[in-house]
Amino acid sequence: MLDINIIKKRTIKYLLLTIFVLIFSLIYEHFSFGVISNYMVFAFIFPLCGLVINFIMLVIKSKRVGEFQASLFDMSMLTFTLGCIIQGIIEIYGTTNSLIINFKYAGITLLILCLATTLINMGKKIKRNDLKVILFLLIYY
Repeated sequence: MLDINIIKKRTIKYLLLTIFVLIFSLIYEHFSFGVISNYMVFAFIFPLCGLVINFIMLVIKSKRVGEFQASLFDMSMLTFTLGCIIQGIIEIYGTTNSLIINFKYAGITLLILCLATTLINMGKKIKRNDLKVILFLLIYY
């Protein structure tokens, strides 16, 4: 389970990541000769969501989320953010790519895994081997 100090550090990391992505997208669009991509403009939304969720966990002093669930959530937010940035770069260059949708699918899958393991973990304390079996069933079925 995550303690309050770890949640504080995670909140600060999400704040810094949100600021970095916002500045990066503003600088990138400034040098893109007037071409604007909504994906690039709003890429900071996902780290901002992570910031808000971590802040809520900090305020209510939640200890129900484990490190595994927090890592899955971090990976899903990172996947969504990178997908938006790459889609924005591709749109600014004026091309298309059909593989970008895989970022959305991967982010949604990671988020579903995070929610499923959190709900399972809230209901009862499970062993590590049980969690491996659950993840195996979710991934392969």
